[in-house]
Amino acid sequence: MKKILQKKWLLLIGLLSLVFLPTMLVLVISMLPTFAALAVDRTKERYLAMGIGALNFCGCLPAIVILWTEGQSLTVALSILGDVMLWLAPYGASAIGWLIYLSIQPVMASYYAATASQRLEDLRSRRAELIEQWGDALAEHEDLERPGLAGAPAASPDDGDEVSQQQVAVR
Repeated sequence: MKKILQKKWLLLIGLLSLVFLPTMLVLVISMLPTFAALAVDRTKERYLAMGIGALNFCGCLPAIVILWTEGQSLTVALSILGDVMLWLAPYGASAIGWLIYLSIQPVMASYYAATASQRLEDLRSRRAELIEQWGDALAEHEDLERPGLAGAPAASPDDGDEVSQQQVAVR
């Protein structure tokens, strides 16, 4: 089913290329950064390719509008491709897409770290309130502060003997 859908898309693109040859010529050459992002991005979601592709396409629109207003011919398409200033929009927009993609990961990592530390502080203050309400029974398990030791049994302060398995199960 997927291969049939791919063949239909290729057929549609081929027919559109014949009908709109000058537009497709300008579009394909202007969208080269998107094709490079598609080749580089190996993730399932393709966030890099989608982000760069969207901005790259927006940068291509001025050239396409000029092509359509001046008449869709190969001479106009070649004159557009020869204009260096019209290259600046699609390639500059794709560069901005790369910058956004590369800078969003550290920003989101710091956001999640700040959120997690705030949540940890809230949980610690809530724990202090519970200790205040319920007494020192919660306070004797100080090993809860360190991850990985939450289930370790603590010795009872009133007897110096080792704690039996039944007492640990009761706690």
